[in-house]
Amino acid sequence: MHHRMASYLDFLKEMRMSEDQVWEITTNPTDQIGFDKHYPLKLAASSIHGVALFSERVFQPGDYVCPARVLDKRTPAGRYMNHHPKANTKMVWSEDHSSINVYATKVIQPGDELTTDYFKNVNLKERE
Repeated sequence: MHHRMASYLDFLKEMRMSEDQVWEITTNPTDQIGFDKHYPLKLAASSIHGVALFSERVFQPGDYVCPARVLDKRTPAGRYMNHHPKANTKMVWSEDHSSINVYATKVIQPGDELTTDYFKNVNLKERE
């Protein structure tokens, strides 16, 4: 089994969720919104899974990329970022806890898929 998929399946097991349950949650349109402005990102087919978010410019480590969640709604970043154990982004609560924002953790080139580590993002639910 491919390492990335095994890690995702480990995540599902740890969360006690099935792939069907995750699909139902991620495709729920009632908790999704579009971006509030243009970000240099595009949706395209992923080699990891389905459709994903790709960069249209260079991001350096620490650069703000976009919001993943605003209040209780997911943006395209919150919906389409795939898991990778060596992710190129991280998600961080805003100071006022009104949004979860995506920051680059590595150099991201135009055409690179944005990835996040689902294991690390689980703690964000607790609004640490």
